[in-house]
Amino acid sequence: MNKDRQVIKIPQYGYKCDKCDKEVIEDRFIKDRKIEKVCDCGGIFKRDFQLEHRGFMQYGGDKGYWSMQLGPGPNPDQIAEERAAHPDREIDNNGRVFVKGLSHQKRLLKELGMVDLS
Repeated sequence: MNKDRQVIKIPQYGYKCDKCDKEVIEDRFIKDRKIEKVCDCGGIFKRDFQLEHRGFMQYGGDKGYWSMQLGPGPNPDQIAEERAAHPDREIDNNGRVFVKGLSHQKRLLKELGMVDLS
């Protein structure tokens, strides 16, 4: 039985080790965001909101970044549909969309119905 699968968009959370200051950004379900993770050094990763904001603009704010969460996902049919419906969006073959900056991110979130900015 071959059914179309819906891609689940998972939010990213930033964490910083309380011992060695190592930083990581992870995709986690909202219910799992508070689960503690132990660093290689033995320290505990604590949530870092500043890192999360930098994560949205990773690779440099005005340069933008590639987002799997805002893209159609890895299904080739969904990628083709998204490219046809939104020719102005840059979508790679992995289903990631290129986000040009924070205002572009907000516009995409609104278009996808993931946030109400009114």
